[in-house]
Amino acid sequence: MNITAFNGLLEDASKCYNDLNYETALEKVNEALAFDKTSKQARELKACILIESWDGSNQTQAQIMEAISHLNALIREDPDNKWNSLANIGNAYLKLAQSQSITRRHNLNSEAIDDLMKAKDFYNESLELNEDQPQIWINKGNILDYIGRHLEAIESYDKALIINDNHYNAWGNRGICCWTLSNLVKNEADKRLLYAHAMKYIGIELMLYPDFLISEELKVNVKKFLSKHKIKTDLKNTIKEQLPKKKTLLDEDFNLYETSELSFEKFFYEFCERENFFLNLHFDCNNCGSSHLDLIEFSFTTAIDEHKQDYKFFKRLYNILDGYTTARFLLALAQYRGKDFLFLDKQRYEPDYSLNYIHNVELLKESFTIIVGICDKIAFFLKDYERLTRKDGKEIDDKSVSFWSPNSIFTVTDILDKNKYQADLVAMDTIRKDFEKGEFRNLRMVRDFLVHRYYILHDIIDPTKLTYPYDPKMEPLDDLEYHGDIGNFYIITKKSLRLMRNLLFSLSFFVQYKESPKESKIKGPVAKMYWSYTPENENMRLRLRPQSLPKPFPIDMWIKCLT
Repeated sequence: MNITAFNGLLEDASKCYNDLNYETALEKVNEALAFDKTSKQARELKACILIESWDGSNQTQAQIMEAISHLNALIREDPDNKWNSLANIGNAYLKLAQSQSITRRHNLNSEAIDDLMKAKDFYNESLELNEDQPQIWINKGNILDYIGRHLEAIESYDKALIINDNHYNAWGNRGICCWTLSNLVKNEADKRLLYAHAMKYIGIELMLYPDFLISEELKVNVKKFLSKHKIKTDLKNTIKEQLPKKKTLLDEDFNLYETSELSFEKFFYEFCERENFFLNLHFDCNNCGSSHLDLIEFSFTTAIDEHKQDYKFFKRLYNILDGYTTARFLLALAQYRGKDFLFLDKQRYEPDYSLNYIHNVELLKESFTIIVGICDKIAFFLKDYERLTRKDGKEIDDKSVSFWSPNSIFTVTDILDKNKYQADLVAMDTIRKDFEKGEFRNLRMVRDFLVHRYYILHDIIDPTKLTYPYDPKMEPLDDLEYHGDIGNFYIITKKSLRLMRNLLFSLSFFVQYKESPKESKIKGPVAKMYWSYTPENENMRLRLRPQSLPKPFPIDMWIKCLT
């Protein structure tokens, strides 16, 4: 074999691939494989060419399958580069999904969703082996954006920016995601703020990469908007302002022993704002006056004599929100470790915490249990709101209503077909899938341990090396599945709370999607309902007023969070 000729063919194929000249690249790499069919480098390059050159037609879909087969073989033969092959298989399934003409929030169907979820799972496997892949974080963010999980998509783009703050497409896709959110929120101030953020991030992308794949008309409009409102696309200052919040996505130790000198009120607001636990979309703001508020909105359009049904819906929703608020409070209290509660601790400094009582560990466990329990409450709400029945026509027994499990409302009812795979509903269903067999399956497992069995958390010993206390033979424990590291548990608790926050926003967007068409069918003023105390009348629980268009905000008010 002529090694020089072989290397020359590979070099030419790689150059043509980078120049997007796929036809010539494929010819060159096939010539190289004729020399050496076992070359890992040539097979990987061919797989990439086949994936990116696919025209999306059913007739040529075999080339995607061929690419996946090459990559699966490489996973077996080259375990050191498994992360790279997994990422490319993810690219293949993403390409399959995109071939079905899906766009952000549109044209979703069960086949496209299945391919998107497979792609995301392969990306997750790759990132578990090698987190330092900004392009894969961006691809994962794009998938999350497609399936309606926009806040998670922004977190993925932020992970890419932590690794490389000027990586191609990270800022632009983040901006487009903010633009999507600006069209979903109801509050006009939030709508305008998110739009301004979107223009700024797309502007940063165009400054770094003028060839960003958006229309020329949009590029012109972005530049006009930024110029008109004197918004600077200053990457250095933007990173400086936002990096502290982005870093909260990284691992952080649980405060097991130290006490705080701050009042709990001050600690609570600083902790929850830094971690983005408040129910608002001011995730890029610092001290703007709204980033520490709960601003999520639900509303229903109804006939004046049908108030009982909406009272039922509001009662369910506020119960869900109260559960979230309680879980957030307990998580903050667990991390605060107040001096007034230290008398509760009964530490014996044993490796096995079942022999101890540490109050903030128990608060953390209780917070996690409440967090995951929110899912079934959402299932109950959707069952009543959508008036769901089983696919077999039978009524759904309340005892069997579930967010996950074989009795999940997403599997035993036609809720997805009924709503034509609406993106926010798809977002909730795909989170369910992740709980059952995807990246969040460990959350459900830990929740079951906490609720139905027991779960012991450690920080002073590796749980895998635990033995029975005072056992001279040092026999390992036979129930290690019920033991975990406190640091890891704290990380998944934070991720779970943020996930529930995102799930609640998906629920609010879905309700808005269902209620908005009702208003357009009503002639005359539309009454709005407020299920809360008002100073004007202490005994009034239902307050009505005609709906009017919101007054426009002065331009300096709605962009002040940016400057």
